[in-house]
Amino acid sequence: MAFDVVFAKALALELDKSLSGSKIEKINQPSSDMLVLSLRTNAGQKRLVVSASASSARICFTEEKTENPQIPPNFCILSRKHLTGAMIESIQTIGFDRVIEMTMSARDELGFECRKSLVCEIMGKYSNIILCSFEGEKRKVIGVLRPVDFSSSRIRQVLPGMEYEAPPAQDKTNPMEETREGFEAKLDDFDNSDAYKFFINNYLGISPAVSREILFRSCGSEEIDYSKREEIWKQFRKLINSIENNSFTPRCVIDEHGNPIEFSYTNLSHYGKQEKQFDSFSELLEFFYIEKERNALLKNRISGTLVIVNNAIKKIEKKIGILEDELRECEDADKYRKYGDLLTGSLYMLKTKAEYADVPDYSDAWMKTVRVPLDVKFTPSQNASRYYKKYNKLKSAKINAIIQLEKANNDLSYLYSVLNSLNMCETTSDVSQIRSELILSGYIKDYGDSKKKREAGHSEPLVFVLESGRVVRCGKNNIQNEELTLRQSAKSDIWFHVKNGAGSHVVMECNSDEEPSAEDYTQAAMIAAYYSDMKMSGQVPVDYTRIRYVKKQPDSTPGKVIYTDYYTAYVEPKLP
Repeated sequence: MAFDVVFAKALALELDKSLSGSKIEKINQPSSDMLVLSLRTNAGQKRLVVSASASSARICFTEEKTENPQIPPNFCILSRKHLTGAMIESIQTIGFDRVIEMTMSARDELGFECRKSLVCEIMGKYSNIILCSFEGEKRKVIGVLRPVDFSSSRIRQVLPGMEYEAPPAQDKTNPMEETREGFEAKLDDFDNSDAYKFFINNYLGISPAVSREILFRSCGSEEIDYSKREEIWKQFRKLINSIENNSFTPRCVIDEHGNPIEFSYTNLSHYGKQEKQFDSFSELLEFFYIEKERNALLKNRISGTLVIVNNAIKKIEKKIGILEDELRECEDADKYRKYGDLLTGSLYMLKTKAEYADVPDYSDAWMKTVRVPLDVKFTPSQNASRYYKKYNKLKSAKINAIIQLEKANNDLSYLYSVLNSLNMCETTSDVSQIRSELILSGYIKDYGDSKKKREAGHSEPLVFVLESGRVVRCGKNNIQNEELTLRQSAKSDIWFHVKNGAGSHVVMECNSDEEPSAEDYTQAAMIAAYYSDMKMSGQVPVDYTRIRYVKKQPDSTPGKVIYTDYYTAYVEPKLP
């Protein structure tokens, strides 16, 4: 995380300009490690998040609505008592550390003016929120979100009634005070396989992301090239100059799907990915952490659903194995019928209590002798009856096994289509819709009102516009596939689906009196190949036909259709 000292200073400077003179009207604590302050500012009503979460500690404006507990926690009650109605005087960092202090003027219980402060320590798992009052220039702790006693730390305690002390300074150099000679001496003494740690180990307030960026700008890689000492120093000083001049630009590195990877106050070119620039650091933090939380929630929901689907697949694969063994056993049915026929035709010549019988095969042109095993406990006629009974049993079992095997293979095909749908999920609504589908299919027990769950989990198909302007829609799960193909599309629209595999239904809008171009067909087929289980293949076969030739298979799983009058195209699976 690039929330280093410089980022904290830039954020504090921005918040100070926005919130000086603002009034705190309401305080809530939606979770154990977060306060939300409702403020009246010159620009209108705003909500400020102050979070001490180990994974998302921050202080920034928010527009996200939070659900508050019916009974507020003790720290929230204490903060309301001391800070409701307070006016914000300034927001700044304490020392050269990731500690942002919000200083306020308030009134005590007797109505006398006093000064209070809310200190937000943004330090990963050691993050904390501390409420203080001023006694002269000293700060006295009134309340603390996470009390730190002797059992937690022998170096620094943070408890109500104690004087607040800033976190102890590290034995590192302030980069703002570094000289050329000191820099080169440290560079000569550095001996570590992780080159980027040169800046982290020697200087205060520089994050790993910024350290890598300095090396990348100067050396072209994340390794130290000692022949470019001059350039390393220049890039280091260039960064320090931008800090001294308060020249900051809120930036976030994002992946190809727009998901955040890292953020900083300067560009991070060493990632080699697209960067998104923001108007403010507060907007940047809101985007980064909200998206991270959404992605984490999405990942958790997908993981839980994947466990259910994979367990179901294992059970069905085991069932298929058992059924296939039964079918192999049933292949001997005709042999047992023949044994019965041979014994019946030769009863007059058979002896009782024999272990086997050598009887002529009257169906063979040469009347070959066949040895038939017998059970000595039964007479020859009883042995013949037993073989007929075994034949009839295996014959019935074969019919049932074939039916069950076909159903198991259909269920397996359906579950693989669900796996493909899970790979396409972009929101929690997409996952909710798939879980509703699994409830309807009987793979998940319905412990509540499934109708409400389906409504809450509503999501729309993906929509693409081809180069020609034609609209192509792509279902993200089996319920969407069925709705898109059978209810939302015209009979003249063209339907695409990967051949003999699990994938999305893709529909290209088309009038009955027109024929799309070859490029349109190719691009729509590429979408169908991309959103299928053959996505990693080189060339993928994709069937396409008019919607009028696509029918729902009776009593089948969601999204299962049959189609005729189709053509097949081989395309590369990628988005056009």
